[in-house]
Amino acid sequence: MIVPPNRPALWQLMTSTQGAFDPPSKHRSDIPKPLEAICMKTVALLPDDRYQSALDLAVDIEKYLADEPIEVYRDPWKTRARRWVKKNQQLVTGSVAAPTGVVVLATAWFVNSWMHVNEFVIELKRQQRTPWLI
Repeated sequence: MIVPPNRPALWQLMTSTQGAFDPPSKHRSDIPKPLEAICMKTVALLPDDRYQSALDLAVDIEKYLADEPIEVYRDPWKTRARRWVKKNQQLVTGSVAAPTGVVVLATAWFVNSWMHVNEFVIELKRQQRTPWLI
């Protein structure tokens, strides 16, 4: 065990037996929150607060590595949304493509209708200018 230079071994032993562990992010800010939650549950003071078996710990680590939600940490809504989109790509694609298709078709219909109305108005004006040709 490597003892940090700013903590004597006896002090570290006393604080660790009381469950006074620094979260990993205190020493390295780039540690992901879910991984920190796994670590903190592993070193919890009360046995009931720890993983009940090494298999439970392994399950959470495997879920973390697979970018799945873990039991000990609730991800922010943006992370949950990103996972949901990644998991349901076909549904998301269809949900975006369908309204886009409706807008394109409605625009084409509107332009076509406008062109027919415009042609009709031009024809009416032409007939009003030359009524004797009718």
